[in-house]
This record gives sequence, C-alpha cells and structure tokens, in this order.
Amino acid sequence: MPLATIILSGPKSLLFYFLLRRPVTIRRIVLCWPSLVLLGPSTFSGLGDSSAREPSSPVNRTRRFLSGLALGYVSIVCNIIYTAASVPLALIYLSKEEFGLWALAQQVAGYLLMLDLGLSFSINRFLADQKEEVGGSAYCNALKTAFFAFMIQASLMFLIGVVLSFNAPFLFSINEDWASTFRNVLFILSASFSISFASRFFAVPLWAFQRMDFYNIVSSVSLLSSFACLWGGFILGLGVYSFALSFFPAVFLSPLVTYIFCRRNGYYPKRLLGGSFDFAFFRKIFSFGKDIFRLALGSQLINASQLIFLSKTCGLNEAAVFAIGSKIFTLICQVFYKIIESSSPGLTEMWVRNDRISFTKRLSSLIEITIFCACAGAAGLILFNTPFVNFWTHGKVSWNIVFDLFLALLVVLSAFTRWQVGIFGVLGDYSKLKNIYLAEGVLFAFIAFPLSFYYGIGGLLIGSLLIHFFITYYFSFLNFKKSFPNVLVFKLFVGSFLSLFLLFFFSLAISCFHLNGVVEFAFKLFAFFFYFGITIILVFNTFVKQEILRIIRSKSIW
Repeated sequence: MPLATIILSGPKSLLFYFLLRRPVTIRRIVLCWPSLVLLGPSTFSGLGDSSAREPSSPVNRTRRFLSGLALGYVSIVCNIIYTAASVPLALIYLSKEEFGLWALAQQVAGYLLMLDLGLSFSINRFLADQKEEVGGSAYCNALKTAFFAFMIQASLMFLIGVVLSFNAPFLFSINEDWASTFRNVLFILSASFSISFASRFFAVPLWAFQRMDFYNIVSSVSLLSSFACLWGGFILGLGVYSFALSFFPAVFLSPLVTYIFCRRNGYYPKRLLGGSFDFAFFRKIFSFGKDIFRLALGSQLINASQLIFLSKTCGLNEAAVFAIGSKIFTLICQVFYKIIESSSPGLTEMWVRNDRISFTKRLSSLIEITIFCACAGAAGLILFNTPFVNFWTHGKVSWNIVFDLFLALLVVLSAFTRWQVGIFGVLGDYSKLKNIYLAEGVLFAFIAFPLSFYYGIGGLLIGSLLIHFFITYYFSFLNFKKSFPNVLVFKLFVGSFLSLFLLFFFSLAISCFHLNGVVEFAFKLFAFFFYFGITIILVFNTFVKQEILRIIRSKSIW
C-alpha cells in the first residue's frame, strides 16, 4: 500500500506503517508507546518483526535487549510517578483513616501473591525450551499446562482471599465503623489479584520470545491509565473504592492487548489451548518453582527485617534515618537489576540452542556492564549521598559518610551475587543454591540484631556486608566458577572494592578541609567523572568496548 494512501487513512494506519514496515528501534518504541492509550489497544498488535519466530541474530538479540532495558527504565519512572502522584491525590479526597484502611488492605492482599510459588518464572523459562516449534505438540502441551497451573493458583488465591476478607476486621482489630468497608475492599483486592494472576497466562510467550520491550510498554501504560482511573473515581465520589477502579486497566485491558499482540506475532499456536495437560512438564515447573520460592523467601527475609531490627534495638528515629539514607541505594540496585532481568531471555535462547561460545562471551560482557553500572552508582553514593540526604531533609536527618561506604560495597557485592545466582535460573537449575538466601537470612537475624543494638545503623550494615560476602557471595562464586571457568569475575571483584575504598578516602579527605559547598561539589564531580573514565578502561575488555562503540554508531539499533 502506498505511503500516501496510508497517511490519508488516518494516524493509526500511519503508525502501523512505521511499526510494521520499519525495524523496531529503541527511539521509535519510546516515542510511540503513548499511542497505545490514544489510539486504542490494537495499536501495538503488530509491533515487532514479521519474522518473530525465526532464529534471532546477534543484532536482533542486542536490539531486543536494549529496547527491553530502556523501556524497563521507563516502567520504573512511571512507577515512581504513579506513587509520587497518587498518594497526595488520595490524601486530598480521603481521610487519613480511609487511606490507612486501603494501605493495610493492599499490604494484606499482597501476601496472596506469594502463592505464585515461583511458577511464573519457571513457566517462562521452560517454555523457552519449546519455542522453536510454536505449532509443535511440546509447545502446545506446555501452554495448556501453564493455563491450568495459573488457573489453579488464581482459584486458590481467590478462596484464601475471600476467607481472609471475612475475618480480617477481627484479625487486625479494625474499628466497627470501618469493618464493613475493610471487608469489601479486601474482597475486591483479592478478586482483582486473582483475575490478574490468571491472565498472566496470555503474557507467557513474551519472555521466551524476548519481547520484554512490549511487556514494559504495557506495564507503563497500565500504570498511567490506572492513575487516570483513580482520579476519575475520586471525582465521581467513589471514595476508597476508587483504588479498586484503578485496577481496571491492569486486570482487563493489559491482558487483552497482550493477547492481540502475541496472536498477531505468531507466539500462540492456531488453537491456543489445543494441547493436552503434560504432567511431566507440570512436575518440572513446580520443582523449579519451589527453588525460586525459597530464594525469594530468603531475600524477603533479609530485606524486610532491617527496619524491624533497627526499630526494635534503636527506636523508630534510627529506622526512619536508615529508610531515608538508603533510598538512593535501592534505586541504584533497581538500575542494574534491570540489566540482568532484560538479558535473561536472550541468554536463555543461546543456552537452549547450545551456542556455548556466544553464551560465554555474552555473559562475560553483561557481567562487566552490570559491574560498571554498579561501580558508577556506588561512586555516586560515596561522593554525593550524604550531602543529598542533608539537602533533601533540610538538615533534619544526620547521615554518616561511613554508611555510604558500606552501602556502596553492598551495591557492588549485590551485582556480583545477582549474576552468580541468577545465571542458574537461565540454566533452569537452582538446586545447588536454592537455600542460599534462606541461610543468609537466618544468620542475618542472629548476628544483625546484636550488632544493631550496640552499633546502630553502622552495625547493621557491617553485619549485612559480612554475611552477604561469606554466605551468598562465597558459595555462589564457587558454583559459578565451576560452571563457567572462562568467565573471570574475581579480578573484577577485587579491583572494584579497592577502587571504592580509594574513592572513599578521597571523599573523606575533601570533607575534612571544610571547603565551600560549591568548591567541594566541583572536586567531587571531577572525582566522579575521573573514576567513571578509569572504570571504563579497567572493567571492560576490548570486545565489550568495540561492541558498545558499534551499538552507539549503529542507526539500526537506535
């Protein structure tokens, strides 16, 4: 069809031309994603290559990784915007009691999601083994089994949620005036979470076919649409039930758009549920899912217990100081976690296709990129976190620069352990490391409590650092080295830690001179960019540097 005819037929057809007739790039996706809301859910049904089911080339794999990563960061920004805007908006229309009621109900209902038991990622991972033949019996059977697995879990989630909603007012000592509202809100949340969980089935092929870019587009648009629904609910006078209305895009529209996209791109067989239930596949995903659940449970135990220990041993004031001072640390971790998350589908494809040489080379490159980002973030923590906390809180919160060093070391250490543990998820075998986070969590509970009692925040951070190093890092490093002897990580580890210590002493020396604020900031900024440049030279090998230059110069990527 001529371009002139397409232009005359309207904006949606023009968008289709650019998305279907031209290759997908990061810039084009980022510029076009709002059209999903403006032009309707079918806008992106054809987004992607017409050869989506053909074997991926290294260039396609790189492009999908970069677009997925870029849109993953867009999704994080949308999440921050939604959180920052929804809370003050809710406080305008709701009383503090109503807002607290909703927050409690959401936290209680959130525990229902633990019934996932790691099956979502497990299904994604093992479906990737069968994706080469979408019409084959193995792929069809895997989809049918995934459907039943999600339906069983969603039904169980709903039943537990219903029982919980009727007893929750008594369990949480809710005032009689609010008991009925709390019961209704919890019931609506349970139903919404259950439907949303069941509809995950439609998005199962996205991970296997490395379409995290589209997944992140839908997540971002869903969040912004949810905010619009929330605001609309408040205007209509729905009160606390406006939050229930905000779930509408995520529960109903996102699965519909995802279904259309996967159907148009050939990620489903002709008959979506044409296969049969495969008990062997179900047992396989359930066994792997249990290992994932153990890892997630241990991680939750570590992350959720820090504020509890501080509030018990040092009081709520110290807990508040830690919560504020570690905000940037959490944000930096999200940045490099996205690199690991976005690269996993491509690595899985190489592993399944038995392309070990490319797999090892790509794994080594991704680890170096992740460590570089972690080191840059850690350097920013050391140099700027203390003055940022002081500026952010108008001097009301006192934060020690030594805490920044501990947080920076934890950032880099976490980057290594995430890869050394997470890569076994790509391989589909967590059996040797399934209890590693649980072991760290239990030991952390015994050691961090007395350390925080005697030494406060510093003791808690030292305990976290030492336990994470001697348990999670050490044992994951041994298993990683045994499986990938050609991927050199220990030299990176030593170099990263030494360089951060040197940067810390430089920052400490600058602070001791009591320079003018602008002069001190200029010195630290110079130190940051100097460290940034040195890290590029020392961390990246020649192949990675050439690959980055090729990507930057390549118009087909951007």
